[in-house]
Order: sequence, then C-alpha cells, then structure tokens
Amino acid sequence: MLRFAFGFVVLAALAAAVAWLAGIPSAVVFDVAGYRIETTLVAAALALLLVLGTFALLLRGYLWIKGGPARIAAARAEWRHRRGIKALTEGLAAIAAGDAKQARLLARRAEALLDEPALTLMLSAQAAQLAGDTGLARTQFEAMLARPETEFLGVRGLLAEAQRSGDTARALGLARRAFAAAPDSPTAATALFALEAKTGHWAEADSLLRTRAAAAAFAPAEARKFATIAKYERAIEAEARGLPEAAFELARQVHKLSPSFVPGALVYARVATALGRSEIARAAIRVTWRRLPHPLLADALKAVAPAEAPLRLLKRVQKLIVYNPDHAESRIALAEAALAAGDLDRARAALAPLAARPMPDARVCTGMAQFESAAGAAELAATWRDRAGAAPRHPGFTCTACGARHAQYRSTCQGCGAFGSLDAFAADPAGAAPIGWMARLFGPARRGPAADLPAPPPAA
Repeated sequence: MLRFAFGFVVLAALAAAVAWLAGIPSAVVFDVAGYRIETTLVAAALALLLVLGTFALLLRGYLWIKGGPARIAAARAEWRHRRGIKALTEGLAAIAAGDAKQARLLARRAEALLDEPALTLMLSAQAAQLAGDTGLARTQFEAMLARPETEFLGVRGLLAEAQRSGDTARALGLARRAFAAAPDSPTAATALFALEAKTGHWAEADSLLRTRAAAAAFAPAEARKFATIAKYERAIEAEARGLPEAAFELARQVHKLSPSFVPGALVYARVATALGRSEIARAAIRVTWRRLPHPLLADALKAVAPAEAPLRLLKRVQKLIVYNPDHAESRIALAEAALAAGDLDRARAALAPLAARPMPDARVCTGMAQFESAAGAAELAATWRDRAGAAPRHPGFTCTACGARHAQYRSTCQGCGAFGSLDAFAADPAGAAPIGWMARLFGPARRGPAADLPAPPPAA
C-alpha cells in the first residue's frame, strides 16, 4: 500500500512538472548539418528520455546476449548436478540393497556427473567392496587420503579392509591415524581401543579411555570396566618385568577403581605380599570377597602366609567371610580351613547345607570325604570320593558371551574372542548373592541344621 502511494505521488509530481514546463513560453533550437530544428522544451525533454530509454534497452540486450554462454553453462552444470545427486542417491540405495552391479554403474555415472570426490570416491569404494573387488576399493580409499576433507573416510575404509583381511598391525596403524584425523570421533576411539587391547598395548588403551571421544563412545560403567582391565594388564606386565613397586601401584589403582574385580585383588595381594605388606594383601582380599566370593581369593589368603598355623588361618577365614557367611564359597572356604585345623564340627556345619543339594560341588564332596574319613566312616568317605570325581567343578571364570570356562582370568575370551566378557566382576555392588555360574552350580540357598547332614547316595 505504501509503495502504491509513493508511486502515485511520484507520477503526480512528474505530471505537475510536465504541465508546469508546458505552460512556460520556451523554445529549443538545434542547428544540425544546415538544418534548424525548433521545438518546445517539453518535446525536447521527451525526445531525450526516448533516446536514453532506447540506449538502455540496447545495452541491456547486448549484456544479455554476451552473458548467454555463461547462463547456458550454469544451466548445464545445474542439470549435471541434479543428475549426479540422483545417481549418488540411487547408488547408495543399491549398496543398501546389495545390488553390486547397479551400484558400480551408478557410481561411475555419479563420478562422471559430479565434481564431489568426497562423495563419489566413497560410493565407488563401497560399490567395489560389495562386488568383491578389494583392489579397486583399496585404490579408491587411498585416493581419499590425498584430500583433507576425505582423509578420515579413506582411513576408515582401509581400516575395515585391514581388519577383514586379518592384518592387525596395519589395522592398528590406520586406527591411530583415523583417531589423529578425528580425535573427537567416538567411532575412531572405539576401533582404536579394540585394536590396542587386541595387540596388548595396554598403556595406550588405558590412556585412550581418558579422552573425550572415549567418554562419548562408552557408557560410564563400561569405561570403568575397560579401564580396570587395561590397568590390570599393565600391572601384570610390570610384575612380569620384575618391577614390584610399579605393579603394586597399578594394582592399587585397579582395586580402587573396581573393588569387586577378583583378578585385580589377586595381583594386588600377590605383589603386596612380595613387598612384605601382608596386611594390605589380606585387606584387599577381604574387600573383594565381600563383593564377590571366589575360591581363588581363598587360595590367595593362604598364599599370604603359607606356613601359618591352621588355627590361625581358620580365624582369618572366619574374619574373611563375616559379611556373607551363608554364601556357598564362604561355607567351602570355612570348611576347608576347619578341616585343616581339625575342627570337624565346624566343618560339618559349614558343609551340611551344600552337601544336601542335588549336585554338590566337587570341593564339597572332597570335604565330606575328609570329614567322614576323620570321623572313622571309611565307606562313606569312599562314596564321597567317588562322587567327587563326577561332580561339577568350579569353572574359575566363565564367559558371559559364549559360556567358555577359563581356569585363569583372560581379558579376552579364548572361546569367542569377546573382550571383558569373563564374570570376574560382581553384578551387584553388595556382592553377597551368588551370580552367574554360582547360581547355576549351587542353585538357591537352603538353610538347615548341621544335624541334618545326609548320607550320599551310592556312587554310580
């Protein structure tokens, strides 16, 4: 509305100016080549405007004709871009559908139409991968390394190829390059950590877990678990290299980070004992036993002072199991210590609820055999010994991914290759209830008086 009013005012002013000029007596005379032209001022002004308007139109037409090739080129480039983007989109769809032939055709079309190497090289490489042409795929990925904007994509592609071919050393180098190119990438951090752990570079793996990218890649509980394992492996390395003080410090960090981690408590107790710090060793074992009772912890307690009197060891075991006395492992540890000390009543009271179960552990059967032998029941002792040979045995550590059993802890399952899958951590921070293999082996806990000790069934 304002623009219309402004235009109307301008036209009115021009009309008024023309009327005013027309009312003024005036004459304009031109002498051109012997001719005299006489006209009014208004007519001369209109003629001048007509000449200027014609010139402007001619100039505009000239510029339009001159810019024609550029417009045609721009229109053609736009057409090629649209066709290229369409080919690129259809090529990605073909890769998702697993159509290798169509994907390679569309990749070549997109490469011919588009000047976008970051996109076309990746499409071509993926199409080559899908078709099984690893040589072409590698060539395309290597071409990406020359451009800063595509370097990360190229490294990732080559990394995948190296992992697929089993070239772990090359894959590690590429993973480190990918992380250097994109230090904030959770994907790069995850791949690098897996390879550092696989190749045993535990210091590098431990350091990587403290980066911002790792914090984004792993959940807090998962990051803590992985950091625990990495520091544990570093402690084992230091111990093997004869560096007890370094091993002690690393083991202390492991125990502080994850008190329920059984292997961490074992190495902590072992290096502390070697350094003459027996009370620290025993305290570490007690802390972990409270969260996750494990037979290797009971063995470690004995190893702190191998020559210790049996009665003294029995008191230490009683102190060890004070927080979870009814746990199966607590009962077995107490029974073994009581039998060694000659306290048959205490051993019988500890073993009674476990021996009443349908499939008692081999250690329970062995303990019952020792008890019956000490009590003078030779036949019952022989029956329990026979039963111990067929009874289930403590698996040490079990892989939660594939069920493989390991007598000693491994950070990587030797059955399925899963990292950190062995049940060496307590699922519950309290650590009092049986979990994993313990629940399957012993079943739900049952209480009963010591006098209800059953006789074993005849051995098959």
